[in-house]
Amino acid sequence: MTPTVPLALPPPLSLAEAGQVTRAERRDSSSLLDSWSRRTKRSSSPQRLLQEKEALQEEVKAQKELLRIQHRALEAFQLEKRSCAEFLAASGEQQRMELLRHRERHAAELQEQLQEARGGQEDLRNSLQLRDAEVAALQDDIRRLTERNNTKQEVIMKLCDQLTSCLSSGGRSDSQSLTQLQQEVENLKDDMEAYRTQNCFLNSELYQLTHLWRTSSQQETSLMLKCSHLEARLCQEESRYLGVLMQLQENKALEPAQRGAVQKMIADALKGGLKGVIRLDMARDHDEYGFQIVPEYEVEDMKLLAKIQALEIRSHNLLNQDGEDRPLIGRWAQFLAGRSSNDLCSSPELKGLLRGGVPREYRQRVWTWLVRARTRSARERHPQRYQQLCEKSDASPRPASRQIQLDLHRTLTTNQHFSSPSSPALQQLRRVLLAFSWQNPAIGYCQGLNRLAALALLVLQSEEEAFWCLVAVVENILPPDYYTKQLLASQV
Repeated sequence: MTPTVPLALPPPLSLAEAGQVTRAERRDSSSLLDSWSRRTKRSSSPQRLLQEKEALQEEVKAQKELLRIQHRALEAFQLEKRSCAEFLAASGEQQRMELLRHRERHAAELQEQLQEARGGQEDLRNSLQLRDAEVAALQDDIRRLTERNNTKQEVIMKLCDQLTSCLSSGGRSDSQSLTQLQQEVENLKDDMEAYRTQNCFLNSELYQLTHLWRTSSQQETSLMLKCSHLEARLCQEESRYLGVLMQLQENKALEPAQRGAVQKMIADALKGGLKGVIRLDMARDHDEYGFQIVPEYEVEDMKLLAKIQALEIRSHNLLNQDGEDRPLIGRWAQFLAGRSSNDLCSSPELKGLLRGGVPREYRQRVWTWLVRARTRSARERHPQRYQQLCEKSDASPRPASRQIQLDLHRTLTTNQHFSSPSSPALQQLRRVLLAFSWQNPAIGYCQGLNRLAALALLVLQSEEEAFWCLVAVVENILPPDYYTKQLLASQV
């Protein structure tokens, strides 16, 4: 067992030493009385007596301290005597060892309690220091508030004095100026009443104009809807007419004159010579992103099929443009009203709108916010990341640049933005793919990334946003091994 350090008690005195201390104390007390009596007889001046009184008080204090020390020594001696008696009263070595162990445990517990008490004392001292600091801070605040209050009181007193002086000096006003002011007040009241009446008439007229405008808007909407349905029916009729002409052209039982008439009617239809028929311009051959709606045919007979298909598509669009898309556009317009791209935040309402689809009017804005939300941390760490990667790709070529160059001309060949080898969109796509190969060396470039980047370019209309869109899709949305060399995730 490890010996523990006992408490710092005064060393116990033996019985003989205690007797000697008692006899010495008696001798000191008798000598003290003798010396006091001699001093009293020898000098009786008041100052001398006061000095002797102070000296005697000091000696009494010393005697009390000595008595306290002797009392503690006596208690320690009694405790030691009791311990020795218990130790000698033990019948065997086992009990004596148990008694020693008990004493050791008790001493260890007392030592731990002492340490805990010291730790608690230190904590209390620290807490007291903190409280003192808080009290000092509060006192400073009180002092500042008191100074501020005094300043405000002074300002209030000054204002009160000024007000009193103004009231005392302005008590005698000119009656003529007062009459003039009253007349001006009456004139202003008349003007206000006239403006109020005029405002009522204007509000009534504005209400009537608003009612008329609302009625005309409803009529215009109804007429536009009716016109769209009529145009759709006209396209359907023209499509059927062209279908009948195509069937007549394929009928071999027609006479040459009838066949010639059918050929002439088909030529007139292809030239758009029918009166009242809505012609298809070249802008409608492609959608808003440049994808071809009507396929190009080289054979003369297939042009008729192309026009029939275009009429069917236009008829379908006219019949459905006021259907399901209108409530969705209205919901998106209501959600985005008064919000900037930075104000959008994830919410159940936004999630429901995204699952219903994003109209093309808001697609660029919503996609931009989604891309920035997915890549915010990376873009904050590297604000100029795309420009740095473009400079790096220009300075040193990548192994993937050859494959990227080969796949550029295979990307969205039916789209008018990527159909020409000299198209600016192809150069933008090349820079985006090279920058991504530097951004993610583990993937570099894989077939299929060109289509993702091209679609991002068409919708976002920005090289940098398209690059970060590609980063968000590949690194945050798709599985980790989707575009690696083994394509493990794409096979699941």
